[in-house]
Amino acid sequence: MEKASKRLLDELLSRSLFQPSGKSSFTMHDLIIDLAMFMSKGFSYRLEVRESHEIERVRHLSYAREEFDVAHKFDPLKGAKCLRTFLPTSLNPYEKCYLSKQVLQVLLPSLRCLRVLSLSRYKNVNVLPDSIENLIHLRYLDLSYTALERLPDVLCGLYNLQTLLLSHCSSLVELPTNMRKLINLQKLMLTGCKSLTKLPVDMRKLINLHHLDVSGTKIVEMPVQMGRLKSLRTLAAFVDALQGNLKDKKDLKGFVLEWSDEDADDSLKEKDVLDNLQPCVNLEKLTIRSYGGTQFPNWLRDSSFFNIQVLRLKDCSYCWLMPPIGQLPALKKLRIKRMKLVKTIGVEFYGRNEDSPIQPFQSLEKLQFGEMAEWEEWVPSGSGSGGEYGPDFPRLQELFLKDCPKLRGSLLLACHLPCLKKLWVST
Repeated sequence: MEKASKRLLDELLSRSLFQPSGKSSFTMHDLIIDLAMFMSKGFSYRLEVRESHEIERVRHLSYAREEFDVAHKFDPLKGAKCLRTFLPTSLNPYEKCYLSKQVLQVLLPSLRCLRVLSLSRYKNVNVLPDSIENLIHLRYLDLSYTALERLPDVLCGLYNLQTLLLSHCSSLVELPTNMRKLINLQKLMLTGCKSLTKLPVDMRKLINLHHLDVSGTKIVEMPVQMGRLKSLRTLAAFVDALQGNLKDKKDLKGFVLEWSDEDADDSLKEKDVLDNLQPCVNLEKLTIRSYGGTQFPNWLRDSSFFNIQVLRLKDCSYCWLMPPIGQLPALKKLRIKRMKLVKTIGVEFYGRNEDSPIQPFQSLEKLQFGEMAEWEEWVPSGSGSGGEYGPDFPRLQELFLKDCPKLRGSLLLACHLPCLKKLWVST
């Protein structure tokens, strides 16, 4: 639904049927409004417009919130059995509004064809009736800025639900344990739920979830295996919660950072994310996969990560320079795969400079390169085997080069790989 909506929105914009007005709103010419109202006549209904309707044909309802939306305001809807959209609007997003409980408990559950339901900004909505389970066709549910403390378990039976907005429900203390049943949920907004401290354990089973915002909550840990959700593309502000916290996890030995292949649309933002995800220096194994930035994080070059023994860099398709990892003193195994923009591996790889003149790759025993389609040249650090610092790979025993068709390099194996026992080259 979200993709289709965006496609239609872009098409309407391209035809100048409306224009952007600010960051989150649009303006439409009066003539276009009149045309839209004419074309949707009989199927769309505004409570403020008192005109005759065959109410049983109405599909979409919008109305302006008032301070007190009483039950009789919605009397015209009693025959709207085919209603799909229930959408309050407001010119003043900060006003306090209240909805009759009769509407919530009697009217809405009877509208069984609803696809879109918004109860946002009604300050007296603190409980949802169990009869909401009748709305089995619901795709979009907006409960933001309400006084909800909990959601009923029956909500998890709305298996068609794709968007659930709970932003700024400051009294919300927990989510239903059966959230995993919302198998079609794509977007979950928890922004500003300042009483929320954790997510349900089985959130990892929401295989279609691609946008989760927990900014402004007290959540500091994700459920186990949340990172395996292939569709999860945006985990807004959770990085901020982790910043500093990862450094304190002294028992963390292995760490995998993986991005969706589809989301490399802002390289600077992705580098900021990775910069903030600096783990504890006790880390022993690190994997970075499908990273969309053009540069690796500053902390990866830090020799204070003296315990890293295994490092894997895979599908970092927008990085054109290798990270300066030669100064990681305990690194034993290094695997680099599918870095599509790398043409040269040069002196930056070894991490040697005036401040750090020590020999690179002191402990490296196994080095693998795979599917490096554009890699052409492999340049040594410049010290030479008989130089002040010795060979570049003094302890390397195994070197694998797979599918590197353009590699011609100037690295002299005999000089820089004195302990090499196995060389494997494949195209």
